[in-house]
Amino acid sequence: KLYGLGYNGQVYVLTDTDGDGLEDKAVTWWTGEKGTILAPVGMAVTPAGIYVTSKNKVSLLKDIDKDGIGDTEEIITKDWVKAKVYTGTTEGGVDGFGIAKDKDGNIFFALGTSDFTRPYAVDEKGKSQYDITSQRGTILKIKPGSSEREIYCTGTRFPVAMDFNEQGDLFCTDQEGATWPPANGNPFDELLYIQPNRHYGYPPRHPTYLPNVIDEPSVFDYKPQHQSTTGLHFNLPVNGGPVFEADWARNDAIVCGFSRGKIYRTKLVKTPSGYVAINSIIASVKYLTVDAAITPTGDLVVSTHSGPPDWGFGAAAKGKLYKIIRTNKEVPNPVMAYISKPDQVKVAFDKPIPKDYLTNLTDKITIEFGEPVNAGDRFEVTRPGYKEVFRQRLIPREKMTVKSVGLSEDGKTLLVNTFLHVSPAGYGITLPAFNNDVKAPNSIKQSPHIDMAYNLNGVDVSWETGGKKWEGTIPHLDLTVSKAFLKPTGEFAKYEAATGKPGKFTFKTRLNLYNMLRPEIQPESTIDYKLPPEDVTLVLKSSEPLEVKAADAAIIPSAKQGNGYETKVTFKAVERRAYDLEVSATTTKMLDLQVHYYTAEDSRPRALHINRFYPAWVKDIFLKESTGEREIPELAGGNWEKGKKLFFGQALCSNCHTVNGKGQTIGPDLSNLIYRDYASVMRDIHEPSAAINPDYVAYTVTTKAKKTYLGLLSSKKDAIVVRDASGARTTIPLKDVASTKPYNGSI
Repeated sequence: KLYGLGYNGQVYVLTDTDGDGLEDKAVTWWTGEKGTILAPVGMAVTPAGIYVTSKNKVSLLKDIDKDGIGDTEEIITKDWVKAKVYTGTTEGGVDGFGIAKDKDGNIFFALGTSDFTRPYAVDEKGKSQYDITSQRGTILKIKPGSSEREIYCTGTRFPVAMDFNEQGDLFCTDQEGATWPPANGNPFDELLYIQPNRHYGYPPRHPTYLPNVIDEPSVFDYKPQHQSTTGLHFNLPVNGGPVFEADWARNDAIVCGFSRGKIYRTKLVKTPSGYVAINSIIASVKYLTVDAAITPTGDLVVSTHSGPPDWGFGAAAKGKLYKIIRTNKEVPNPVMAYISKPDQVKVAFDKPIPKDYLTNLTDKITIEFGEPVNAGDRFEVTRPGYKEVFRQRLIPREKMTVKSVGLSEDGKTLLVNTFLHVSPAGYGITLPAFNNDVKAPNSIKQSPHIDMAYNLNGVDVSWETGGKKWEGTIPHLDLTVSKAFLKPTGEFAKYEAATGKPGKFTFKTRLNLYNMLRPEIQPESTIDYKLPPEDVTLVLKSSEPLEVKAADAAIIPSAKQGNGYETKVTFKAVERRAYDLEVSATTTKMLDLQVHYYTAEDSRPRALHINRFYPAWVKDIFLKESTGEREIPELAGGNWEKGKKLFFGQALCSNCHTVNGKGQTIGPDLSNLIYRDYASVMRDIHEPSAAINPDYVAYTVTTKAKKTYLGLLSSKKDAIVVRDASGARTTIPLKDVASTKPYNGSI
């Protein structure tokens, strides 16, 4: 059975009645007609029932009489502190977020941040009122049989989804936090590995307002800015069935980018110091993509919302479910594309490529590059209306010429020969699809192409013995990580065959050690503080002693530690530039090499992201920084004072909206509209119902006496409160409520 949670407070169960593999019957499993569950976001389906996070409570919905329909709500916990902005001003807005249950019965769920516009809560005296002991902006833990909430970690913003992977580790998606308060970092949507007592950077460390935290880096940042990561499920078998896509993708994170219609597959490798990730875009959807879950048959069910970003048409609008099915599992599946030499890109598949595929292939491949370039950008038809997104659209994209194409000896890797790669930008490569890639009956027509992304990250490696030499490029200096990423490819077999004998290993890389425990800064923005430069120490643990060359570092030579050796390399006062590192070892067997880092500010070990490594031949590892404001022709000659008078006077905007603390809170706070783009603001003025902020979803309430009320909902004990467009509140006892229905528009 397939369960779906609607933003209208209802839970649906879908079944396949004719056995064709598609669910064709939907039944309302939980009605929620009286507004008892408001603004639900998180759902966890368990044998005990369905856990749901919603406004001011976590519920367990049960089917006590076993008739296939939910009939009982057990409240697990409720009545937490309201947010100052978001839920606190709307009384019925989004509140609780993702939820998951571990094997021991502990429940984890998230509360949104208290004020996403002023995260430090600086008062009129210049003092921060941010409270790190508050449950807002945290992930909370509830032990079995308890209703007590304990803070598991702090510094999260809006973790829409969370899930446990196969190892039993907890992850969540979180959304960027730099747009509304631009005087700080945290500009990217993230995948977070949730560990107890860590602070995840919202708000980030500040020398005055929040000096005593360390910002935990994400496992992966989804770029470019404004993806709005929501759904998260790990690619694991359901009821003993297969995983989605291929066996080598087992336990990968399936993540949804809501605002741009993306579905990602993020491969994670666990090391003793944390996780390392590599990412692929596996689908692009023309709707707002909320969630994606694996089915018992190994397909992927995708839920979408209608309307434009950021929020769509609201709770009354219709969403759609899609099912992604791999119809021909004999077709080679693309695994990864990566740079192997300055003038060569390797595209690795999990099966041999038909030789006739290479016919005229050189003329059929295109490569595009530029700062925001990713796989399949041409399919992106929905995107949010922010200035930064507009900036991304203006950045030039260039073409990389393909000179020739070859095939590896095992037939599993395309060798795409190009002109020299110079720019440390994003690269997108497009290949034709295979001829035997079969379309499923009655399915949506797909583009006959394979789109993949790559960049200039990597580590040069060579191995030589007795006059024989093997050279290659691996993703990471930690060999546990590189082997895991390469294992589905033919390159892994080459590496194993070449390096499993006595010989000398040499690794060369250029390191990006800038901002290891600092957030990046949103383009064209500045921050109002400066933290001291970081001292970064790399710790290399190896099965053989290492020889290390690093001109800008202090090196503690290899020393025996247990069954292996430990080498430390410290870079002082790190700057925004490349640091060259060469590591070599003479081995009698397969080399084991693990790497982590720590800084002078925090001695806890952490794994390095793959974007910290560049091959030795890459000259510039940083793109040029862009600064300055972009002029908007439509606003030239505008009169701020006249606009202010219109807003607070004739146009009546302030009857519903607030700017800089003045006005009413019936509609969204508009103080930060300067960070939206011109077109989206004009759309919101002319078409206020085009996108409904989930905090301001209105409901039509009908009483048993046939009276109707329209407004924002909040709840009291045994009653609901309707706040209409004038701000007037009406309290209605639940026993008198006949129905509540989301209103598909702005009031």
